[in-house]
Amino acid sequence: MRGLFFTFLICICLPFPSIGQETVSYDTLKLNQEILRSRQQQEKEYESWVENIYLDVTEKMRSDVKSKNSSFIKGNGLQQMSSLDGCEENSSNLTVSQFNALIDLYESTTINSNWTNSTGWDTAVRGVVEDIKCWYGVKINSSGDLIELTLDNNNLNGTLPSSLGNISTLSGLVIPNNPQLTGSIPESIGKMTNLVYINLSRNNFTGNLPDSIGYNTELISLLLFWNPNLQGEIPQSMENLVKLENFLMEDTNVGDTIPEIFGAMENLETVILGRNNFIGPIPSQYHPNSSLVTLNLANNNLSDSIPPSLGSLSNLGSLHLENNQLTKVLPGSLSNLSNLQELYVTGNKLDSIATDFSNMINLKKVHLSDNDIEGGVPTSLFSLSGLEELMFFENEFTGSLPDPSAMTSLRKFTSYSNFLAGPIPPGFANLPNLITFNIGFNGFTGTIPEGFMCGRPWIKEFNIGGNPEIYGEIPSCLSGTLMKLDLYKCSFTFEDIVPIKSNFTGGAMIYKEQQKVGEPRTESAYYGFPYLLEAAIDLNTPAASLFQWFKRGPGDTEIPLHPEPTSEARTFEIGPLDSLDAGNYFYKIWNEEAPGLILTSRDVTISITNKAPLAASILVTNLYCGQAFLPVIEGDEECSPIAVAYSWDFGDSLGSGDRRPVHQYATSGNYDVEVEISYRCGNTFVFTTTASRTITDNGFEALPIDFFSEEIITVYSQASQEVLQAEASTFQSDWHALFADRELNEMNVYENGTAGVWRNSSSLYYDTDREQKTIPDVSSDGTFLLAGFDWQYPELEAVSDWTTSGEMTAYSSSSQPKETRDVLGIYSSSLYGYGEELLIAQGVNSRNLEMAFTGFEPKEGASTGNWRFEDEEISLTERYRVLNGKGYFATVDMPVALLSGLTSVDIITSSGRQKAFSGSDIPVLCIREDPRNEFRSIVTFGSLVSDDYWTGEMVVSKILGEDVDASIDTISHTGFASLKVEGTETFHQDIMRLEEMKTYHFSAWITIGSNPSKPFITGGASAELVFRDKDGVEVGDSWIVYPSGPIIEGWQQLKGDFDFPENAITYDLSFNSGSHAILWVDDLRLFPIDANMQSYVYDYSSHRLVATLDAENFSTYYYYDNEGNLRLVKKETVSGIVTLSETEQYLIEREP
Repeated sequence: MRGLFFTFLICICLPFPSIGQETVSYDTLKLNQEILRSRQQQEKEYESWVENIYLDVTEKMRSDVKSKNSSFIKGNGLQQMSSLDGCEENSSNLTVSQFNALIDLYESTTINSNWTNSTGWDTAVRGVVEDIKCWYGVKINSSGDLIELTLDNNNLNGTLPSSLGNISTLSGLVIPNNPQLTGSIPESIGKMTNLVYINLSRNNFTGNLPDSIGYNTELISLLLFWNPNLQGEIPQSMENLVKLENFLMEDTNVGDTIPEIFGAMENLETVILGRNNFIGPIPSQYHPNSSLVTLNLANNNLSDSIPPSLGSLSNLGSLHLENNQLTKVLPGSLSNLSNLQELYVTGNKLDSIATDFSNMINLKKVHLSDNDIEGGVPTSLFSLSGLEELMFFENEFTGSLPDPSAMTSLRKFTSYSNFLAGPIPPGFANLPNLITFNIGFNGFTGTIPEGFMCGRPWIKEFNIGGNPEIYGEIPSCLSGTLMKLDLYKCSFTFEDIVPIKSNFTGGAMIYKEQQKVGEPRTESAYYGFPYLLEAAIDLNTPAASLFQWFKRGPGDTEIPLHPEPTSEARTFEIGPLDSLDAGNYFYKIWNEEAPGLILTSRDVTISITNKAPLAASILVTNLYCGQAFLPVIEGDEECSPIAVAYSWDFGDSLGSGDRRPVHQYATSGNYDVEVEISYRCGNTFVFTTTASRTITDNGFEALPIDFFSEEIITVYSQASQEVLQAEASTFQSDWHALFADRELNEMNVYENGTAGVWRNSSSLYYDTDREQKTIPDVSSDGTFLLAGFDWQYPELEAVSDWTTSGEMTAYSSSSQPKETRDVLGIYSSSLYGYGEELLIAQGVNSRNLEMAFTGFEPKEGASTGNWRFEDEEISLTERYRVLNGKGYFATVDMPVALLSGLTSVDIITSSGRQKAFSGSDIPVLCIREDPRNEFRSIVTFGSLVSDDYWTGEMVVSKILGEDVDASIDTISHTGFASLKVEGTETFHQDIMRLEEMKTYHFSAWITIGSNPSKPFITGGASAELVFRDKDGVEVGDSWIVYPSGPIIEGWQQLKGDFDFPENAITYDLSFNSGSHAILWVDDLRLFPIDANMQSYVYDYSSHRLVATLDAENFSTYYYYDNEGNLRLVKKETVSGIVTLSETEQYLIEREP
């Protein structure tokens, strides 16, 4: 059998298969190595066990010989049993034949070499009998008989002579451990009828065991261990050895069937017949009162079933039947062996167990491995508290393991390579002596019981490898004093392995291959949608795990979805999906704390289907001068739609691509409206769905009674007591100022400063009754209870005692205040020139775009102060207060007349000062008078501003086109320049926003270049205003003004009042030089008749004030010396220019 083991070892260690040899999987190799390791371990344990039996028997033999001869025998089993140093006390009395037999023994065993110790033997002379008491290895009794011959390990080389049988007085023949001792055991041994003990072990005898051995009827122990060339069969004559107690014939070539010789041997205690060539059945006849304690028939070729008669051996303590060809059942009769301690039936062909182990309470070792045993593991085995070893690997056991809690003495448990299933019984965790646990290559499931094998100072082996359904946390104590930890091909993850691996201090930890992790999934994904692959394993390892996703290709190839494993790839999005993306996906995991291990997930199978288009509908809002449409696309669990395109058909051959279009029909009627919506569901392909609806349009309609509704807004205000004074300011960051420089206008609003710079918007103070007690109290009188300012909705003035003292309604592009409104609602305005840096006019009770002034100064250009006299583009900003707005409508604090002509606007909200929409240029659909207040307007927008309530401003920002280029000359009324007119010249004025039917004052100074002698400039010199609507069509009557008032140093005023007609938006200003070749115009101004205005002229180079013009447009002049000191002030009056003050300044140089 050892040869078979050796051959098997060579086979599994071949590194590569030979040509034609079947390739063996790694699982098979690992299992074979595990089996080989177990068999080698069992072989080692078996040899140790046999050796111990041998020693025990030789020790017992000395006692038997001593008892037989009544003399004390020294020795220790394998050594000589007689006195080897010095001489025996008794002298010998041998016959010649006996003495010559000794000479024959010496001569026949010293053929090629001498004995190790030949004292006495090497000097003897044949036929000359002498006292042998001093010979090496002899024992003499008191009668002078040779009773024992011990030549253990003495280098005997040769054969035993047949004459040895002449020494019939021998009780013990001990000649073991002489491997050069050959030949057959002589038949004459049968003549030595006094033999009690024969030990011819570890020699090299050949031939058969002599039949004459049956004549040694006094024989108690027969030891023929390890004579590999001894052959033949066991003589039937041995049945006569009725006193035989020990029969040890291990590792010989003796074979054939074992004769039924044990039935007569009542005293037989030990039978060791392992490692021979026995065939056939196990002997079935045994003495009814058999004393048999140890029966070893292991490592033969015995066949057939185990005889039930073995169950009658009530004294049997060890039964070794391993490594034979025994079949069928382990008989139930073995249940009677209550004294049995060791049961070895490993390596047979047993297929079932009928034995009930419940009463076999002395069992310590049960080895059932390497059979074909089917069915469940006997529960009765797990009730044995004294059992130390239970081995049943390499069988076909099924089902789950019984509860092992009663097996408190268990040290070794091995059940690998079966078909066991279910969870690992938690009772194993509490067995105090368990140091080897091997359940590899089964079908166990679940987790390792908590605390498994903890609390032990030393663990030999923990092996659960090859159980693909074991997973989860590994008890931390397994990282300590462990010789071998085998986790091969379970379902552990890095989260399970890394904590153990990083602290492992044992011998070997096997973890480098695990089953696929995670659960297999089948997912249905939609065509055109992305799909997020998500790892479910090792998301929280101590050191971040790395992930890489793959798709299975043809032939189970692995196609990586991204080039390298990364920690971020625990999720990976694929798609949008098309039909080629269907298939199986999986991921691999790496972790630096467990090198060499790559985990592979189970497959995610993705099938691709088409998703039905989402349902859609159309909502319609009647704007009473058009229709507003809103597409509604209904999402679902798989899709939160993102519309990317719309295609509208309004039913009148017109359409739109806007999301929320507003459409005005040319005629009233019913229309079939349809929209096709292109949408994505996140990062998907584009899908389409359609919706349709029939609507009725009635053209321009009056607003219905229920159009106006109230909305209750709750405002919370924090109260403060005993307040003396409270003020508040609001700020705004978006003022829509336009620049004269076109490049600045085209810049981002945050770069040119029109947005993102917070400027004061309004100032408020708290005005309420103050406390005044009847009896004065200086601690509280004069204070008031303060309701905190409402910052969320300041424009509603919901906290009524907060009063707006002033409000900034416009800033210039250089951040100068352009327009303010006081607590009475009166506007004050300012005009800026000279690069928007210097104040050129101030007006009270006038809006900024209702007043104008220009002095035609050089470098400033002829277009300034809201006038246009140059061929250039002009930036314009108009702001209108929105009292409230919602949806497509807004109530504007401005009459319809001043809003007519608007086509698009920008919106700025005042709540939070944020834009209420994305973008600008909100189209204006129609404007109508507010039926509740004729001085307000209801503006309908062509797109949705906000679904929520809002307030703020409606801003018109535009660039006015090029106009007629004016001629500027150096003749001036003030400053250094004026407008030069030759004949009639007309200038279109489209900056100002004059109010319909309101009276305005016009004023200018003109001259014809010489000081006329008459009090008026005659010859038809004049100015004319022609009024135009939004389409440029003339409306109302034109207005003409002629010079009036005194001529002052050649200059005379053109002044008068006119009414701005209804529907007028702009006007043309014409100057006519009349009969004069040239007419010069300067200090041109316009403002409301009930307003007051003052204007200013500067030196462009020094920015010094050179003139102010009062409400009547009369000038005060300022003159400066070379050092910039004011030296002269003159005033223009109806009587001429007079000096108001004159100052001369100079420094007197001091004489040296």
